[in-house]
Amino acid sequence: MLLLGARDIIELCAALEVSPSKKKGQNFVTNPGTVRRIAAAAGVTPGDTVVEIGPGLGSLTLALLEQDCKVIAIEIDPRLAAALPVTMRQHGANSANLCVMTQDALEISGVSDLDLPEGWAVPRQLVANLPYNVATPLLLHFLEVLPGLEGALVMVQAEVADRWVAGVADAAYGAPSVKLAWWGSAKRAFKVGRNVFYPAPNVDSAVVDFQRLEVRQRLKEDLKLSAAGLTDEAIETLRKEVFAAVNAAFSQRRKTLRQSLAKYAGSPDAAAALLEAAGVTPGLRAERLSVTDFTKIAAAKLYGTSDTK
Repeated sequence: MLLLGARDIIELCAALEVSPSKKKGQNFVTNPGTVRRIAAAAGVTPGDTVVEIGPGLGSLTLALLEQDCKVIAIEIDPRLAAALPVTMRQHGANSANLCVMTQDALEISGVSDLDLPEGWAVPRQLVANLPYNVATPLLLHFLEVLPGLEGALVMVQAEVADRWVAGVADAAYGAPSVKLAWWGSAKRAFKVGRNVFYPAPNVDSAVVDFQRLEVRQRLKEDLKLSAAGLTDEAIETLRKEVFAAVNAAFSQRRKTLRQSLAKYAGSPDAAAALLEAAGVTPGLRAERLSVTDFTKIAAAKLYGTSDTK
């Protein structure tokens, strides 16, 4: 199978009259070795179903099809979506293993929205060169709406990768760090140079490996929550409350939690009381709290205790 090189990318852009859009976060990979490395690191096996967001001209798509897996490619640009199957066939890929959806990936609300051909399994892996301007919302959204996703291997702006993998008190630690930690664990896989893209971006890139953890088990172990109370509905209610607390705390990250959570709790005094009920020191700042700490705060607000009973 022939993968796309720099000349192929430039010729495809000219033929399709496509100018890479900063608004859509488009930077096309021109180096076959890079996409092959990503596809190999994803660990997909023949017959696996993979979802790819923003396939663009198909550089990574070809590398995934080379692994003999099935690819659901979600592309917002109609011109690129229409051209993708043609490019796959011209470069020797099995186009029967490709399903292209012309849609905004953020509008996918569940597995039922995926155009899964008959016989295809639900995707268990997200592998993509994510549009850099919406990478975090996309990953968080897909973890929420596709519970069957076991992991993701995605290329993003290096600065975004720093936030995703940051630990408590790290310089890059923030709301994205905590929200991803709710779903699982993220680590850097490898760096990617600027010269493998067309056009070359003004930022460095990195591939991040994310693995989903079983939230119900984590809550039982970390917070000793009641197993009987941990229904899917209760967990989703708790998640939304956790994310609301995270947003409030990091919106004023230089202030103490007593102040940054004042509006969230109702007043500074109410925030202090809530934090004390959760076992969190009111004088701390947001970057000192783990996902477990924020979950305790959310549980205390919802139930008056860290237990869902």
